[in-house]
Amino acid sequence: MRAIVILILITIAIALVRMLIRDVFRAVGKTMATPKNGTENPDTSDDAGPATTGRLVKDPETGSYFDKRTALKTEINGQIYFFESADSRDAFMRKNQT
Repeated sequence: MRAIVILILITIAIALVRMLIRDVFRAVGKTMATPKNGTENPDTSDDAGPATTGRLVKDPETGSYFDKRTALKTEINGQIYFFESADSRDAFMRKNQT
């Protein structure tokens, strides 16, 4: 009898973990999804060259990815760069002065 109760509890635990994982993947999918209404969001355009990946952009100084809407956009020598912070932008500009 004890083995049956343990088996039932394990089955319930596995089902709960599967539901949790499914919900996490759905939330991530919704966050990364593009608009489906046919209108293009100007924040998701790929005019910034290799620094963009959909809605996320990569800070060339720190290497971290973050939302393009919160980025500091700076044009340097005709190339547009996105920075996570003013400190990151300033450090990048100091390293790449021509």
